[in-house]
Amino acid sequence: MVRKQVYFLRALSLLVSVALVAILGEIVLRIASYKHGRVSLAAFTQYDPLLGWRIAPNTHTRVFERDYSTTLEYGPKGLRGKDRPYAKPAGVFRILVLGDSMVDGFSVPLEDRVSEVLEARLGPGTDVVNLGVPGYSTDQEMLMLESEGWKYQPDLVVLFFFYNDIWMNGERRIGRATFKPVFKLDEAGNPVLMNVPVPKPVQALEDRSKLYALIRDAVKARPSLYRLTTFGHGWTRSTLPMPSGAGGSADQFRVYQKEDKPELRRVWAITQALLRRMNRETREHGARFLLFYVPSPVELSAEEWSKSNIPASYGPDVVVGRVAQICRSEGIALLEPSQRFREARKNGPLSYAHDIHWTKAGHRLAADLVAEYVQNAMGGRIEPQVRAQNSPVGR
Repeated sequence: MVRKQVYFLRALSLLVSVALVAILGEIVLRIASYKHGRVSLAAFTQYDPLLGWRIAPNTHTRVFERDYSTTLEYGPKGLRGKDRPYAKPAGVFRILVLGDSMVDGFSVPLEDRVSEVLEARLGPGTDVVNLGVPGYSTDQEMLMLESEGWKYQPDLVVLFFFYNDIWMNGERRIGRATFKPVFKLDEAGNPVLMNVPVPKPVQALEDRSKLYALIRDAVKARPSLYRLTTFGHGWTRSTLPMPSGAGGSADQFRVYQKEDKPELRRVWAITQALLRRMNRETREHGARFLLFYVPSPVELSAEEWSKSNIPASYGPDVVVGRVAQICRSEGIALLEPSQRFREARKNGPLSYAHDIHWTKAGHRLAADLVAEYVQNAMGGRIEPQVRAQNSPVGR
């Protein structure tokens, strides 16, 4: 009996000591303003019942990552950089760009972002409005176009499309704590909006605890330790690790599978329906629609794909091939830049060593390619569309 009490007291003492160390560590990290190794949406977004989240107006923050540190400033409409009036100035050709964090461009200074570089490339008389929001997938980008984008009266809508959009178009939440809208298809194959109003987000543990965030970052920085914490499951559903140059999660990467599985058919069908609707609505508004395919870094190199130990049931050409097929069947203009990206990578990295987001060089190349499309594929800059004041701005 006495021995049991001694063991109990020792165990209790150990737990109290661990708790005190944890509390002290949390206090020290908060005093030191430790920034965890991921971008927190809460730093510059706010809850939105339709979109899930959107850029908070008049926000000033700073992003700290292993490869970069960037100051972000957003104006009264949630636009980074100068404010853009809804009414398009006379004689101006306006381009609207939609996308996720790649388009928001928090990995580079404002002047190096794709939209600002594109506007400079095309010169006077061109206005580029950037409505990119970190974490968005195609469904939210479509809703952004319908609720906000048409107010800007664009002549060209450019959608930047990344592979993880496909899987997320079928999901009701991003991560464990943040919810989003989702579409289901009716019998005719048309997207029907669900999960709105979107449930309010729950604060993630790494945002509540600096100590947990530090431990999480340390584990993720060591692949062998990370594999141990996921019990070595590798490429099974909902497990990590991921190829270092892929981005996203293991679930999202499943869209590279060669086998046509029911769950993949579902998310691909939703994605195609969303793109069809965006293309149709763009035409109805007298504008043009362009899909810019953003290749994942592991797609661009057979060596990197091989080194990532990706199963043979996955293929680097699966996603881009399926996207091209959808664009052909729906009559959507596609800008597929993989070869140009491969060539440019010989002169330096287009994305960061520990982050799939574009470097300044990546943003410049993307802007150059869109500028070439406007100048060549469209036969030069098309004439700005003139719309009446009561023109529809979305559904």
